[in-house]
Amino acid sequence: MKRAWYAQWIVVLLLCMACRAADVFPAPAVNPELEKMYSEDQSDRQRIPIDWSVVGPRDSQRQKRVMEMYRAGELKAGEDYFRAAMILQHGRQPEDFLLCHELCITAIFVHGDEKGGWIRRAKWLAAASEDRFLGSIGRNQRFGTQYKTHDPDPQWHLDPVDDAITDWTREAWSVPSLAEAKRREIEMNKGSAEVRPKPPLQTPTSGTPAAGVANHSSDEAPNGTAP
Repeated sequence: MKRAWYAQWIVVLLLCMACRAADVFPAPAVNPELEKMYSEDQSDRQRIPIDWSVVGPRDSQRQKRVMEMYRAGELKAGEDYFRAAMILQHGRQPEDFLLCHELCITAIFVHGDEKGGWIRRAKWLAAASEDRFLGSIGRNQRFGTQYKTHDPDPQWHLDPVDDAITDWTREAWSVPSLAEAKRREIEMNKGSAEVRPKPPLQTPTSGTPAAGVANHSSDEAPNGTAP
């Protein structure tokens, strides 16, 4: 009886020590420079229509600096990885989107025990960056986050979606169902051809689009993150 009581006491003590560990070893502080760049990246995407002659060079400067910080090991907190990934999502090359995806996975698996709404957004961005990477190499997307217009047609169209991913997987990655993605395609086309309004939690994307092509990501991430 005494031995059983002692064993229970040890278990309780270990649990208390584990609970205190989060206080003794708090999550790394976010990088203030990266926080500022992320805020500017998002602010640039709140002005509709986007002036790509202005935003495009800003995107390039931010992406260059993010790569310097990444190679120097200056990303410490999970939210650093997420913010760096979002900036790279606005790149132009397949390699940008692929590294964005990898940074999101790192944020989730290495820092997923940190607190903050960024975790759900990182899951969504991991899916969106995979879709954008596949589109950039001529493959169908898998999650259904990417839309395009092609001049002279002003209508938004959901990019072709591979049927390998189920809605169960989409839900696990904080992505809407495929049916919801198709409903949003209709919603996105309710505005005028000149200035299409943003559907809820959706904004136009990234680095300067190719001539005659506009990109758009469906975003279910909290806080209106602009993909």
